[in-house]
Amino acid sequence: AIAAVQAAMTGHQVFSSLHTNDAFSAIPRLMQIGVEPYLLSGSLICIIAQRLARRLCPYCKQKRLITEQEQSIVSKVLGEKISSKVTELYDAVGCDKCRGTGFSGRMAIAEIIDVDKELDEMMVRRATKKEITKYLNDNGFVSMQKDGIQKVIMGYTTMDELVRVVDLTSVMDIKWC
Repeated sequence: AIAAVQAAMTGHQVFSSLHTNDAFSAIPRLMQIGVEPYLLSGSLICIIAQRLARRLCPYCKQKRLITEQEQSIVSKVLGEKISSKVTELYDAVGCDKCRGTGFSGRMAIAEIIDVDKELDEMMVRRATKKEITKYLNDNGFVSMQKDGIQKVIMGYTTMDELVRVVDLTSVMDIKWC
């Protein structure tokens, strides 16, 4: 990790993967494995976290009414104002074109942190997760939860698939059935 940061500091473009649950967790994880915050500052440009979800088959997906539990999740992720407009979601059905699975292909559910000067300074002073999260949310950050919910609403995947690939425990009242 230190060698990668040093290469980045000398002008090389470095792409790497790191095992974390979300994009934000990459910052403390790099510090845990020995990269000093002042080295991260200026050498880190972007952090991307992603999960692959199965894409609904466009030929057989079927609209249905949203359940109370799903409405609660949408509301907690997108807010009451937006969630009140969501009345229908899609289910996987299965047809000849998708070999009866209801899905065809995959898509990314992702979140991206664009590391700017302010975030650099926050890393150097070892800002708390709460401070960094507030800064990111105030500046247009779209979490994997939000990206996934938007894709469920647009009919690209199902809520069951989203629950399978993205951690929604913080917004779910009860265990998903």
